[in-house]
Amino acid sequence: MAMEWASEPFGRKPWGARLEDTMADTFYTTRDGSSGEGLLGEIPKPGAERYEDGIRGAGQFKNVQCHGPCWFRWGVNRSGTAFALGEIARRTADLAVTADSDGTTTTINDAAAFVADEEVGNLLFILNAASGAGALPEGEWAIVVKNIAGTLTFQPAMSTAVLDTDTAIVHRLNHLDLLGGAIERYETFGVTIATTVPDNYWGWFLAKGIVTAGTLAGEAFAAGEGLIGAAGGLLDSSASDQDDIMLARAISANTGDLVLDLVPVYFDVMDIALTTT
Repeated sequence: MAMEWASEPFGRKPWGARLEDTMADTFYTTRDGSSGEGLLGEIPKPGAERYEDGIRGAGQFKNVQCHGPCWFRWGVNRSGTAFALGEIARRTADLAVTADSDGTTTTINDAAAFVADEEVGNLLFILNAASGAGALPEGEWAIVVKNIAGTLTFQPAMSTAVLDTDTAIVHRLNHLDLLGGAIERYETFGVTIATTVPDNYWGWFLAKGIVTAGTLAGEAFAAGEGLIGAAGGLLDSSASDQDDIMLARAISANTGDLVLDLVPVYFDVMDIALTTT
């Protein structure tokens, strides 16, 4: 199996993780400022140089799960159950925060909002400062480097302290649960590459490339047909207005067994980005 790597933030030395590897969330929560934040990379060809600035070596690679140039994301399972090989993961909802007491330039308090350590590495964005329209730190953002049940600690510091009733959002761009029904591309993170990704573990997910992905039990389709998401896996896109939610295109025909099948598809959810207005 080829090796792929991601780098920790704030100039930390890169570490190696094979595509089938998973890593407990405590690896990050015990390292102030670490996140493994959904970095992308191509599978490098053997001997390709690896760079510490995030550039990946391009090349061809094939194994039982993926083939050719592929792009991957490093994400964490927050679903409460394990992900299996070929299952499709989507991003969990962002977390709305309303400060319930004055914080500082590097902390925000909300006793009801947080699970200890789970927000480390996520993006905190101040939506509204209660002190006045457009008042600072409204519109400022930082990375969560530590959190306890009632407080997030972030860096870099805001220009002014976060105050009681200020509102914010925590962007969880790599916190994942399983495909739960009809899903649009912007929500989709990728296809599970490891045999299993336990709850609260990190792993690699394919975002673009040829991969064997799970299809809905009993679903039959022809080669070349577009596939959309549904609870339990991919299924045939039968309507022409479903292009905006198409996640993959079938490489080969599927006869539709009564169990979930792993079938080769060209999967692509790289074109859509999350935005805040």
